[in-house]
Amino acid sequence: SPVTAMTEAQRKAFFINLYNLVVLHAFAQVGIPQADLHRYSFFDHVGYEVEGHFLSLNDIENGILRANKTAPYHLNRPFGRDDPRKQLSLPECERRVHFALNCGAASCPPIKNFTPESVDEELRVAALAFMEMGENLFVDEAKAVVCVTKIISWYKSDFGDSDIEVAQTLLPWMRQDAREKVQRIIESTGGVKLRYMPYDWSTNASMHKEYNPRDLKTKKGGRCCSIL
Repeated sequence: SPVTAMTEAQRKAFFINLYNLVVLHAFAQVGIPQADLHRYSFFDHVGYEVEGHFLSLNDIENGILRANKTAPYHLNRPFGRDDPRKQLSLPECERRVHFALNCGAASCPPIKNFTPESVDEELRVAALAFMEMGENLFVDEAKAVVCVTKIISWYKSDFGDSDIEVAQTLLPWMRQDAREKVQRIIESTGGVKLRYMPYDWSTNASMHKEYNPRDLKTKKGGRCCSIL
């Protein structure tokens, strides 16, 4: 059925799975970005055509799954007021996609398959699993500091307007011991300080070529590469 006719659950599962597929396909087809500027180009200009509309990786993540919110280090929303792709956007930002989308880096969440029938439970489990990993969450109770994945810094507005709001949003996905430490910090100090862990952009892909924006084909609206 047309994507626009999908239910919200169907759309979530479809576009999470599509994003993860596009990254893997793009690594093989156009290469892996190594420098920051090349990463910006890769996520902005590499994607698939879906029902006649080009969707970059940033369009899928920020335009659709985050309900047309501005991507990190960008100035504008992915879809303008009259952009026909805007009808694909979820009605509200789905913050748990940050525990489900895999951009190919070592610090990304592992790839899982999401189903329309159980996508909300699958996202809950993905969030729990991601936040259980020591490289994504560490609580220093003595210093009243919560160290979290850099992903939370990039998309902080999806989780709250302040450090304490973000920490409270993350609480349900923390393992019990970490959750209790954070709760004690908040109760004793009235707040919490967030710190962000370094992000590992390395990849396990072997025999890969390096992505170069100059190799992309020019399409209407600028440089982009529809790899399917």
